[in-house]
Amino acid sequence: MTIRAIGIHASAGTGKTHRLTNELISLFLQGHPPQSVFAATFTRAAAGEILDRVLRRLVAAAADPKGLAELRIALQNPDLSAAECRRIAASLARSIDRVAVWTIDSFLVRVATAFSVEIGLSPGWRIAGDDEDKRLRRAAVDRVLREGGREVIGPLLRMLKKSEGERSVRQSLIDVVNAVYAAQAGAAPQAWHAVVPAGDEMSSEDIARAVEAFGAAGLPVTRSGEPNKNWTKGRARAVEVARRHDWEGFLDSGFVGKFRSEGCYYQIPFPEGLAEPLRNIVRHAEFMVVREIMHRNLAAAEIARRFADVYERMKMESGSLLFDDIPRLLAAERFASSSDEMYYRLDASIGHVLLDEFQDTSVGQFNVVRPIIAEIISDETRPRTFFYVGDAKQSLYGWRDAEPALLGHIGKQWPQVRVEPLSSSYRSTPPVIDAVNAVFDSLQSNPAMTDDAARAAAADMAAMYSSHSVSGKAAVRRGQVVLREYPPILGDTRDKDALVMARCEFIARRVATIRDASPRASIGVLVRNKVSVSRLLMALSEEGVDATEEGGSSITQSPAVAAVVSLLRLADHPGDTLAAFHVATTPLGDKVGLSRRQDAVAVAAVSQAIREQITRHGFGQVVSQWVRWLAPACSEIDRTRLAQVSLAAWEHERRGGASIRGLISLIEATRRPVGVPSLVRVMTTHAAKGLEFDAVVAPDLDGIVPQRTPEVLAWRDDLLGPITRLSLNAAECVRRSNPILSALADDRRRRDIREGLCLLYVTMTRARHYLEMIIHRPPKEESTAFRLAHVVRYALGGEADEDGLIHSSGSEQWPCDVEPRPSAIADRPTQTAIIIGMKADGQEVSDAVLQDPDREDEIPVPVAGGRSARLAKGIGTALHACLERVTWIEDELPTDEELLFAIERADLPFDVDPRRLVDRARRVLCSPGVMGVITRARYLTTDRPGCTVDLLREISGAVLNGDGSVVHARIDRLAVVRRDGVPVEAEVLDWKSDAFPEDDQEPAIERRVAYHQPQLEAYRLLVSRHLGLPPARVRATVVFTSIDRAVTIGPA
Repeated sequence: MTIRAIGIHASAGTGKTHRLTNELISLFLQGHPPQSVFAATFTRAAAGEILDRVLRRLVAAAADPKGLAELRIALQNPDLSAAECRRIAASLARSIDRVAVWTIDSFLVRVATAFSVEIGLSPGWRIAGDDEDKRLRRAAVDRVLREGGREVIGPLLRMLKKSEGERSVRQSLIDVVNAVYAAQAGAAPQAWHAVVPAGDEMSSEDIARAVEAFGAAGLPVTRSGEPNKNWTKGRARAVEVARRHDWEGFLDSGFVGKFRSEGCYYQIPFPEGLAEPLRNIVRHAEFMVVREIMHRNLAAAEIARRFADVYERMKMESGSLLFDDIPRLLAAERFASSSDEMYYRLDASIGHVLLDEFQDTSVGQFNVVRPIIAEIISDETRPRTFFYVGDAKQSLYGWRDAEPALLGHIGKQWPQVRVEPLSSSYRSTPPVIDAVNAVFDSLQSNPAMTDDAARAAAADMAAMYSSHSVSGKAAVRRGQVVLREYPPILGDTRDKDALVMARCEFIARRVATIRDASPRASIGVLVRNKVSVSRLLMALSEEGVDATEEGGSSITQSPAVAAVVSLLRLADHPGDTLAAFHVATTPLGDKVGLSRRQDAVAVAAVSQAIREQITRHGFGQVVSQWVRWLAPACSEIDRTRLAQVSLAAWEHERRGGASIRGLISLIEATRRPVGVPSLVRVMTTHAAKGLEFDAVVAPDLDGIVPQRTPEVLAWRDDLLGPITRLSLNAAECVRRSNPILSALADDRRRRDIREGLCLLYVTMTRARHYLEMIIHRPPKEESTAFRLAHVVRYALGGEADEDGLIHSSGSEQWPCDVEPRPSAIADRPTQTAIIIGMKADGQEVSDAVLQDPDREDEIPVPVAGGRSARLAKGIGTALHACLERVTWIEDELPTDEELLFAIERADLPFDVDPRRLVDRARRVLCSPGVMGVITRARYLTTDRPGCTVDLLREISGAVLNGDGSVVHARIDRLAVVRRDGVPVEAEVLDWKSDAFPEDDQEPAIERRVAYHQPQLEAYRLLVSRHLGLPPARVRATVVFTSIDRAVTIGPA
């Protein structure tokens, strides 16, 4: 048999990525071309890490006998030679664009692009950003409400839960519509019809008689013969709501609830004379509330249908889709009549599939990939590979429809797949693993599992879990696990903000203590959500702990950014007095003419003036002016955030955004990190997945699981089939009234608790040496709410000592075993400039967000007529697009087809044939001056032995100077020379299409170089700060393509 089919069920820290890269390297060593291998994972960072590890291990084996020995053992190939590793590494480097290590989303996008006509996609379609999709959804909801009128608005309002006091009605409507739309997308046509009432409705006369009988029936009496007061009060409340026909309120009353659940009230059984009429009323109430749910469900189905019609049409018209749309579109159409056709369009014949993080795959994604897997496993005519890695215990993405049960399904559908479990950790020390085992080995007997759903989730987790062990160097290293309580908080406990801040301050003190004990240890502070991250960072800063947030936070958390947003709100709504007052209390107030005491006429005049400025100068220039006004009064973090606002304004303008409200939405949706990563990082557990730290602090285990009640409940009869049952969620008393509704709710709760347990597992297993969990004291009153804090308290210890310590195991000497690790952190800038960030083309950062640097330095073309100027600019843009596609002259230059594709995307007049520009682009690419700067030999000279060179193209970034000015950059080409992975030199290349006279060119060249020099010096500053290089080690070269001349600015 030539098929290799293996599934690795790998626990945390057991080396799953190592196994995956082993498989990839083996395939390449066997001679399989890169384009025949498809490897997919969940994130871009993970995809990059896989490819990076493959190349690093091959290079290490080629250059170092130790690396070669390790690779021979890993691959069980004692005959492997350094020369073979060198050959494969060089081959992969030359064809790096053919090495298919993708995210599953990006692969599906590639398939959709190949079959765009068949699945109805318009040319130029793209994946929309979150802010753009939110605008589309809001617009679609508004259109549905406007067109549907009362027919839609009435049922939709009835679908809303009782007001939570936190969200507007409009936002609540949008949330409900989004929820029912998402559920219906994968549902069978009759799914919303699953919940129907049982029995019959009582007539109004019968129910009135039953209520009267209930109110008149005798009650238990006390020893003195008086009616029991508790029973009297409880029945009176129940009778009152029954007479109002408030059937949900009736079922939710304590008196009726006890009758339904226990048959007793205050430990006294219900007498039959009272129970009989009450039983009839309860049956009627159950019928009524379930019928109401049925009507709401049918209304939800209709509203979801109407919304889908509008929303899908708007997406198709705008050409903006979501990743979640792709599997649905591919599943809806038979996009390929055969695998040969698909492989032809993908320009690859896939013979080997390797899937990472398989537990995070959704059913829709799997259904698209499944035919490829099935073909590989059924084809015994040639060598084929199916290899997957996953861990159901680390499944955290149920909100994205991830289905961990697919791991078990693989073996059932294809029994020939050999499953190998990995449960020995190479990451965590014995005390950490002992704590993990103590928690998860005893889940089913843990008293925290207080209901059937929790017990079922514990059974699910227990079925996935086998006791872990420790291997490798981790087995002989010291570690420690601590479980402690927060101290009692003094003062007014009703002040939630004060409680949160006191909690953050305690966490910060604990992190500072750990940092002081082990200054070189990496520390991860893992929380469940981002709500308190900014306050936690503030508390850490006040404790003198340098900490950064992983993945970034909303830039609106900055007070300076909030001032900008308020000024934009005022411009959009002249009557927004709250925004006007806010602006007046900031440095912007004096600049725009606002004071704290100003009449409505003056405020309206300011609002009008700002709108006129935006119309005249554009969002980018106006907002950048505000940034310059605010910057001198701001902290370093706030200045960084202000620069990010400036970038957002230029992005909005660049996208063609015309509304102030659209810019506000973009700013509110923008999340960016602050500064460079430090040894202490604060992040959600979701963001920490795949990472590891010397020490982990988990201060956020007390929240209720799930954090938010789901809007919609769903059920699949078959794992890979459509959703067969759907219902809007309801109160617990209503769910108990219908077995299907109750089963749907129990299944969802089971899934939520199971995912919560996965979150706890991921949190604990991020730690190498030290794990500290901080929980609150247990509440005085027992609660059925499920909390992870209860799980760890019952598993590791009970009562806390006088210092709040519940459990401690291992050695306090663990810091002695922390290995120093190469720092990925460049020295912080010593000047006042702040690096906003850099973005290489293709990285996961928002699209083209900056002001085009060429926008201000374009030279007027000396020809008459607007069309000629537009033509000249279009030709320059087209040539620039062609240069973007070039890597190194030693590699293949772009084909004519690739050049034509690049040219067609330029802004050319409609009557210009882009094919005529291909020859001109080819001449530019092959000119000596251009070729001289795109060769590796320019950097890998004899005086740089052992160096490598990395190439980045189309990098965006910005620097905010101390005077508040923002320098925007879009670097065409950046070459970084590295020694042992550390940058030692860099060069910025900037393509310019300036026109020059035929005679006396030198003075003109000097003038143009002097003109461009400030821009290039800013680029040098940005690169210097970003890479941590002295400015003397960064040079900038401008290449004038019209005359084939390269001029270097800065160190030669």
